[in-house]
Amino acid sequence: MGVFLIVLIAYLLKLFAELFVPLTFAIFITLVILPLLKRAKKYKIPYFVTLIIILVIVSFSVKGISWIIQDTAQQIASESDKIAIQFNEKMKPILIKSEELFGAEFVAENNNLIEDNIKGILTSKGFGSAVKFSLGTAKNLLQSFFITLFFFLLILGSALHYEEKLTKFSKEGSAKNSILIFEGVMQSLSVFLRVKTIMSLCTGIGFTIAAYIFGVDFPLFWGFLTFIVNYVQLVGSIVSTIVVAAFGFLQIETMGGVAFFAFSLAGIQVLFGSILEPIFMGKSFSINTVFIIISLFIWGYLWGVSGMILSIPIIASIKIILDNSKNYQEFGEFLGARKNLMAEKIKDNKFIKIPKTQ
Repeated sequence: MGVFLIVLIAYLLKLFAELFVPLTFAIFITLVILPLLKRAKKYKIPYFVTLIIILVIVSFSVKGISWIIQDTAQQIASESDKIAIQFNEKMKPILIKSEELFGAEFVAENNNLIEDNIKGILTSKGFGSAVKFSLGTAKNLLQSFFITLFFFLLILGSALHYEEKLTKFSKEGSAKNSILIFEGVMQSLSVFLRVKTIMSLCTGIGFTIAAYIFGVDFPLFWGFLTFIVNYVQLVGSIVSTIVVAAFGFLQIETMGGVAFFAFSLAGIQVLFGSILEPIFMGKSFSINTVFIIISLFIWGYLWGVSGMILSIPIIASIKIILDNSKNYQEFGEFLGARKNLMAEKIKDNKFIKIPKTQ
């Protein structure tokens, strides 16, 4: 029955992904924004003022992202001939080597064909199809954004008074632990988003500078792409490095330069993603790497790229709940080092005052 229930839940999550993905995003966004709203309340700033500021920042960010994508698409379309020639020149030595190994007339037969195919992809017709696909994806993302905003506004009203709500609906004597778990999830998600954003931004800036120094076209776009893709744990850093290094392969003349460019990109990823990020994350996301990979595959299969982005916050939230549950602590420890919120509160001399309910 348990296995059947898990399969049924997975099926429903995949079937109604268009509903569950915005809802999950809305829940996590609410948990991330709540500390900001509580801090604003401390300084007597009304909630609606803080929300307006956040929405304005998000709107300008979306506008900036749209401008980068549109501008880069136009530049790539206008320089399709140049990129095709660069690809053709880079492929010549490889084809010649293949001719020597296999004894076939690769260069004579395929030289013009390769160039024509690249031009076909990057000219207005071929590239137009890619742009059309991108615009369709952007439209879907925009629709998801409005659905997410709708769920967010619905959830936020109750979340602002979470202490009273949790105290009211918790079993007798468990209200303090329920509030601790809620705040633990909220704190961990805030740490994750803050650290991940800063590290991804620094990585993106590093990629932009590297692309500019080595003379690779569209450095701002490659930095932006790296910033976005790096939100996908583990996989994102590999994909962004390979894509940017491959484009550098087309434009950097010497193979030594290409190797040094790729080494620089890998070094930037290691510095920010593998060294600094775990240090700043601390114990908030002390999850076994194996389970992170499994979570990426599962949620990626269910919800695509959105699921891969949400996989880490989901598994971290589940782990915190398991760690602080009397009956399921062993499962939490199985996922990684235990995070005992009550022990941390006692150590820091921070005790929760349970609000009185009517």
